[in-house]
Amino acid sequence: MKKILIVDDDLNFVKNIFNYINNSTGNKFIVSNISINGEEAYKNLITNSFDIMILDLKMPKLNGLELINKIKDIKNFPEIIIITGDPYLMQELVRLNIPISEILTKPFDFDKLIDKLNIIEEKIKNNDFITKISELLNNFYFNKSSPGYLYIVECIKICLNKNSLITPFEKELYKIIANENNAKSNLHVKWAIDKSISTMNKYTTPSVLNDFFPYSRPTSKIFITEMFNIINFPGASPQTSRKDVCLSSRAGYSPQQTKLRNVCLVCYDASVGELNPKRLNNNKIMPNKLS
Repeated sequence: MKKILIVDDDLNFVKNIFNYINNSTGNKFIVSNISINGEEAYKNLITNSFDIMILDLKMPKLNGLELINKIKDIKNFPEIIIITGDPYLMQELVRLNIPISEILTKPFDFDKLIDKLNIIEEKIKNNDFITKISELLNNFYFNKSSPGYLYIVECIKICLNKNSLITPFEKELYKIIANENNAKSNLHVKWAIDKSISTMNKYTTPSVLNDFFPYSRPTSKIFITEMFNIINFPGASPQTSRKDVCLSSRAGYSPQQTKLRNVCLVCYDASVGELNPKRLNNNKIMPNKLS
């Protein structure tokens, strides 16, 4: 749930926005505070954290432009939706190159405001995913300017947005990446990712690789799957999730077969806690071959 601060001196207008957001967005957003002037908003912003600020530019004591300039260096700078009917302040906004997300001119349809909020919510979610992915991948050696690294980040992010691994990788996930990044083909995406993973295996500190992949060096599929599981299921450590995959009695494998945990991991469905027959089939893995 994203927290919203409304800053406007028109109380009737604020009341209408407040009611519309609460009645139209379910549990996605909550108006957690209201300020009727810039000074009050400033105090709220330095003592509380907000995801989004809906800000009128023309207010007493401290106008919207002055408020933004005053808070632009705070740690948790919110996404800002500007609402105004003053053309002069709009010109100032453009001239000062102030960081804002959206602009709405009064009067406006409240449905447009909800559309803007949904766009910003998606942006915040993607930024959160990118931060988590980048922090996790910092454990490994990557050339962060290489196409392969960027494709790996995109693969993990897309799966997190879907809350599920998109398999088979070559035919489904890599095809999405190719289309979104104007790559030549899904095979080009696969080649770039495989190259980055090969370099990562070669130059990452061995102790780090052993912590994450104790049985063997990961393939591209294994690496992306493991990163997805670590971020999507933060309650389980990498070692725990691998143990669950490899030793699952429901899968019917003997202890000797745990050496094949990397194969199992590709086909593991963490949402139900067991191997997914469809993934086994898609990856051309037969249970009688896991021995």
